Amino acid sequence: MQIDSIMVVPTGSRRGVSLIRELSEAGWPQVAEVSPSEDVMAEIRDQQPSVVILDLGIPDARSLAQAFQVARDSGRPTVVFVDRTDESAIEDAIEAGVATYVVGGLRHGRIRPIVETAVTRFRMFERLRRERDDAMSALSAFFGPVGR
Repeated sequence: MQIDSIMVVPTGSRRGVSLIRELSEAGWPQVAEVSPSEDVMAEIRDQQPSVVILDLGIPDARSLAQAFQVARDSGRPTVVFVDRTDESAIEDAIEAGVATYVVGGLRHGRIRPIVETAVTRFRMFERLRRERDDAMSALSAFFGPVGR
């Protein structure tokens, strides 16, 4: 699985430091850290990472909204780490396109399967979206406009 670079947006928690170390130990030397105070979407456009990881700690509504925007608009697999969550946040994350939503800590050696699962899930959903769009186009060509 080809993952050229990873962007990490930490909240300053200890997990942010361990995420970067774990990613490096897992064999991904191209890890960029971006402050959550920066324009994350602009940094994604500039750096073109293969994967975006957001460490939200205990998320507030603003940080969740930012994470969901990244998942929706970046066109990249997005992994979100949180310390606590509720059912509605999980549903919102999935709806927004977050590839992997991890609640709780990060055990040593678990980052590689988390990132690879996110990339695989993202690719699968992208394929399904393309197939849906192709089918909608074919139906529209035959029957006229078809709604979603």
